[in-house]
Amino acid sequence: MEQYLGERLRKELGLLMHEATEIRLRQGRPLAIRKLGREEAVKDGSICPFHLGYLVTERDIAETLDRITEASLYAYREELKQGFLMLPGGHRVGLIGEVALDDKGIRMQRNINSLNIRLAKDIKGAADFLYPFYAKSPKHTLIVGSPGAGKTTVLRDLIRYLSQTGYTIGVIDERGEIAACSKGLPAFNLGFTVDILTGCPKKEGFEILLRGMRPDIIATDEIGFGHDYEIMQKASEMGVKVLATWHGTKMPKSFFEIGVLLAKKPGDKPVFVGGITDENIWTTDNTFYWPPFWSVGH
Repeated sequence: MEQYLGERLRKELGLLMHEATEIRLRQGRPLAIRKLGREEAVKDGSICPFHLGYLVTERDIAETLDRITEASLYAYREELKQGFLMLPGGHRVGLIGEVALDDKGIRMQRNINSLNIRLAKDIKGAADFLYPFYAKSPKHTLIVGSPGAGKTTVLRDLIRYLSQTGYTIGVIDERGEIAACSKGLPAFNLGFTVDILTGCPKKEGFEILLRGMRPDIIATDEIGFGHDYEIMQKASEMGVKVLATWHGTKMPKSFFEIGVLLAKKPGDKPVFVGGITDENIWTTDNTFYWPPFWSVGH
């Protein structure tokens, strides 16, 4: 990630860069990072009060954008409409500036003044608290959490675990965050029995996998219900299990057999809701007691 930051920013971040899950650049305001909790200001490689933090300059943001886009910001105009750019390794850069509109909606963002660099973390064993529930067979599973709770990290590890048991898994990686493929090769190890569709919308992705790859499981990130729900139902009717994440803080009503609600505060235990009834696992308040799960990354 260092190659995308200017020399001054690298100096200010120091070793904190390797601890962060997010690096935030806001023009004229303090350089900040997130680790597991709230944002913290940075100066000279150390955490400090916000009023003492290093103030990000216009040049810092311009230099970072030049490095990310290889000095051709206009070539990324379609990504700028969506408000983010993807980097090799699964890292994601959110961008905020002035929005230019036309009769079709957002045409471009310009005068970018804020960047949020989300650093992808691959944590082996992040989903180990789920492994026991797949001993006999895979199940429809929905992982729910707020931004940064670790949804994609848990999904990625669960895919890897199920692949090790021999299931054929199709992955629809619409935003390139699950596998982080570059020239067809994944940056993250998802297993030997996984087929990955990168940049493909979910509806088309489900159809391609169901027609051609005969998966036991289809995994995807950030479902939105609506059409997503219909195609998941179709997959289920064909005997295919679905693993998915959903952005939120409450479990939606759906056909999922296992629902995992990641804690709002990283490090707290996850809560289960769904079709699991093992009395040795559940308590009266529906809290799942297992070694604490540290949710890191996205």
